[in-house]
Amino acid sequence: MAKGKPVIAIDIGGTKIAGAWVYPSGHIEKMIMHPTPPQGGKRALRSIITLIKELKKRSLAKNLGVAAPGPLLKKAILMSPANLRGWKWINLRQTLSRASGLRTFVENDANAAALAEFLFGAGKGSRCMVYITVSTGIGGGIIYQGKIFDGSAGGAGEVGHMKIVPNGPKCGCGERGCLEALASGTAMANRAKRDKRLRKSIIWRLAQGRLGKINARLIGKAAQKGDPLAKKIIQEGADYLGIGLANVINAFNPDRIVLGGGVSTLGELLIGGP
Repeated sequence: MAKGKPVIAIDIGGTKIAGAWVYPSGHIEKMIMHPTPPQGGKRALRSIITLIKELKKRSLAKNLGVAAPGPLLKKAILMSPANLRGWKWINLRQTLSRASGLRTFVENDANAAALAEFLFGAGKGSRCMVYITVSTGIGGGIIYQGKIFDGSAGGAGEVGHMKIVPNGPKCGCGERGCLEALASGTAMANRAKRDKRLRKSIIWRLAQGRLGKINARLIGKAAQKGDPLAKKIIQEGADYLGIGLANVINAFNPDRIVLGGGVSTLGELLIGGP
């Protein structure tokens, strides 16, 4: 139910920026999405501010909550996210507070999603929960005894950058062999684009012969149609993701792991096994 005053909520992603009114009950209204400008930086900030102003027009909201990709310093400064070009050392909290006139809170996007799952979703009732988002990139959030565990400087939970394969594929963070470089939607798309069998696959047909249209969702559709290449790509990603989950279990001993993000919607194709 939409009771109480809403908060304006913004989620900054690698491919889209989403905004909505969110009520204390968790009820969401007035969802608006804009594509993330590929140039990033000032152009992306303008897009975010336009979105906030759109939502503010017909709202009694006094507070703004922003979910931003890490690394995030002091819950304010966006450092240099792996999947956002042109963003470097931007004081997001200060910039958006001044532009919107709203009391502004910024949180790592995976931490925010983890807390939402703990309060309203699949993490309810857990004592130690790890949320992992598998999407354009891979992120994580840790909830311990009802609170976000973000480490000494706010960098805890960056599970996407644990090393899985020494000297493996290059990651957007600049390192090699990270989980994100092996199991994210971007990694799956890159694997398809490099494969010599691509042009004979259903993936190529669904992409209408355009490399830029290949993404995890399209690969999933091809796999549902029985395409061997698509199935192999998803299975390889799932294998690496499984190694990452095993590492998380060994490190944190959670009573629950919750998977989210666009790639998780592949469902049984991803988690059902070969």
